[in-house]
Amino acid sequence: MKRTFLLICMLFFGASLSAQVEKQVEVLKDYVPKLPHPKRLDVTVESRDTIKMNPDVDYNIKPRVFSSALTTHRFRPAEVTYWTLRHAYPFYVKAGVGYPISTEVDAFATTERKDVGFLSVYFNHLGQFGKIKSLDPVYMTTFRGKATKSENRIGVNLGKYISYYTLSLDAFYRSNIYTRYPLRDDIEELQYPLREINFENLSAKLSFSDAFSNLKRLNFGIELGAEYFNDKSHCLVLGAKYRELDWYAKISMAVHAGKNGKVNFDLGFDSHMGLKELSNYRDNVANASFIYSYAAGRKVDFRAGVKCFYDMLTRQNRKNDFYFIPELYLGLNVGNGLFVPFVEVDGELQNNSFYSMLQRNPYLAELTSQMYSQYSTPTCTLLASSLQPSTIIYNVRFGIDGHLKNGKFQYRAYANYSHRRNELLWYNVNRLFFSATAKDMNMFTLFASLGYKPLSELKMDLAFEGNFYKSNLEMEYVKPKVKVSASVDYKHRKFFTGIALDVYSKSRCTSFYDGAKDVAVLPSYANLRFNFDYFLKNNVTLYLNLDNILNQNIYHYAFYKEYGIGFKVGVKVQF
Repeated sequence: MKRTFLLICMLFFGASLSAQVEKQVEVLKDYVPKLPHPKRLDVTVESRDTIKMNPDVDYNIKPRVFSSALTTHRFRPAEVTYWTLRHAYPFYVKAGVGYPISTEVDAFATTERKDVGFLSVYFNHLGQFGKIKSLDPVYMTTFRGKATKSENRIGVNLGKYISYYTLSLDAFYRSNIYTRYPLRDDIEELQYPLREINFENLSAKLSFSDAFSNLKRLNFGIELGAEYFNDKSHCLVLGAKYRELDWYAKISMAVHAGKNGKVNFDLGFDSHMGLKELSNYRDNVANASFIYSYAAGRKVDFRAGVKCFYDMLTRQNRKNDFYFIPELYLGLNVGNGLFVPFVEVDGELQNNSFYSMLQRNPYLAELTSQMYSQYSTPTCTLLASSLQPSTIIYNVRFGIDGHLKNGKFQYRAYANYSHRRNELLWYNVNRLFFSATAKDMNMFTLFASLGYKPLSELKMDLAFEGNFYKSNLEMEYVKPKVKVSASVDYKHRKFFTGIALDVYSKSRCTSFYDGAKDVAVLPSYANLRFNFDYFLKNNVTLYLNLDNILNQNIYHYAFYKEYGIGFKVGVKVQF
């Protein structure tokens, strides 16, 4: 073992101590390249990388036989009704009080089912209970006189839907009471049995009518109405009773005539009968109208026709009258409503029964101008003994209207010539009551209005009306020659506010006092009004109304002054 170990050591150390020899070997070999099989890239092939082929394939198409059992049926077209827009809530109450002492109430309750019908009841009240400072025209002294007014109405409106038609009934009862005179009552020699103006009327209207919305078929309607009037005043003639019964019947029809035309035809009869002290008054009017309308692609609006009236007024030495009133309208729509020049011819017949005149002037007397020679010894002549014929009005009008492209600015202007047969000329008697006489007259009217709505919440309006007429040699015509009105309304999410101004020029009224003729001048005035509504909740609104803010002397009737500055506050609730 020892020998083997020595031998290994000698070999190891002996190799390390011997001389080192370098050896290099160079090997040369010819290069032969190798081309292995290429690998396909792992990508999605797009269609544009493929070859487009157009194979030649023969084929035949054999259609199938299609059969259908579809049939048409009539249906009622969609329509927007009065109930859809007006009665979002079934109950509405408006109540307010003001100064000078005044009250107002408007209320209604309604229900409606589209397939059944509707029912609505309503009540309206307007009252004034203050005093007015006036100038006594006899003694030329100022005094505070009683000036009360109470207007009330209660009614019901109901209807039943029957296919395309509606059977409806509208009935109401109204009572109006006025207690005011322009003369003072604290002077002994002027003690005068003041009459309380108190009249009532009961009205009912029954109709069975189409909606007149789909004129592809014949639409028609039948309407019957009656109204009873009773004057309960403390009459100047003791025990006298003034009553009137009016009734009417009307048939209306309308249908399309061609692609863009339609035809309207109306036939009616109106009757006005006086009762008691008015029993010698009768006025029956038969009327008919035929109107053809044509609209061509919103470029031309055309309407032409005629209205006929046969007036049968009971009056001594008076023949029945037959009137023709032409109807014509021609409007050219230029620029899709930007500029629309038009010409229009129309007219109307106004009945002048005692009740219709009393509605226009509540201080109408049952007596004519001969009713007083002195306060203590009246000499009476009934108004019914000098019946007034119906007023016939013929109008010819030329004008323009339109709006800007964005619809924010609107305008309208026209010139109107009016011939009025039997126009009522009102006159005052002894500075107390009124009566009227009928005369023919002509009137020329200029009218212009501008509307600007820069925002959906803001609206501004301005209008002017000028009337030019020649006063009758016997009586003055009580109508202001100039009227200007302006208003600005703004509606916010939480409130509504508006301000309006109406300016009237002076007018003149003929007056008789103790048999002497005079002229009373009604002064010009500017009535500034302000309205404010605050929407407290979705169904509760608080409101404030200011009237006659400038405290002007306003006269609608000669010697009868209206209230000065005043206000009303109240609440509107709908639920």
